Amino acid sequence: MRALHLELECCLGEYVVELNEIVNWLNDYLEIGNFMEDSSMNGLQVEASTDVKKIAFAVDAGLETFKLAKEQNADLIIVHHGMYWVKSEHLVKGVNAERIRFLMNNKLSLYASHLPLDAHPEVGNNIQIMKKLGFNKVIKFDDLSYSVKLDMNFIDLVKLIEKNIGKVKQFKFGNEKVNTLIVCSGAASHLSFSAPIGSTCLIGEASHTIFHPAKERNLNFIEAGHYVTETFGVKALAEKLKEQFDVETGFIDVPTGM
Repeated sequence: MRALHLELECCLGEYVVELNEIVNWLNDYLEIGNFMEDSSMNGLQVEASTDVKKIAFAVDAGLETFKLAKEQNADLIIVHHGMYWVKSEHLVKGVNAERIRFLMNNKLSLYASHLPLDAHPEVGNNIQIMKKLGFNKVIKFDDLSYSVKLDMNFIDLVKLIEKNIGKVKQFKFGNEKVNTLIVCSGAASHLSFSAPIGSTCLIGEASHTIFHPAKERNLNFIEAGHYVTETFGVKALAEKLKEQFDVETGFIDVPTGM
């Protein structure tokens, strides 16, 4: 049935894929069922249409992002930070009502993938950052992050990161030579307690509490921004879906500066 559906649409010059088919594929590919401890309610969060011709990708759910997705004529938007979290407001009022009203009126469905898109071994934020930096022989450090063995001066590593990712804030409390790099996108202050002494952590947004533990443990760390380090996963997923379903995709850049 889907083959006939695609054949008919192809004759009209555009592919149409059923929303449920994309959602089911995403759920399996990202293994969202393995992240039940995630504070995000991963998966399809708003169902506003049944057919998808174009998918927009972004880091954050929000009205600005939704409006830009509509300008791109998207039918589905996939984000890293969705609307619904375990401890968030679930009632349809206030900001939620305005967002849902816009999505439903414009037949724009919303799918979110938080920790699954940090940890994924192919399109995840952390593995994609490692690839962007040119590191291939990486291993898992914990459930989300990846590490790689290095023999590099700290300042040279900072230059490499700024060339490929963007401006960073550096805290040099450890050795001049970096023997291990740990990459964890987004908020990753826990690394100040768990990273091996002498290593360097590339993280997204560091909380105030990371400073003293890192200093006392002689641990270098590099803060590259929450938003910036989490653009890599959605971009990689966009390419994967384009390849899988032959649908048009687009990235929406709404930086937060955080």
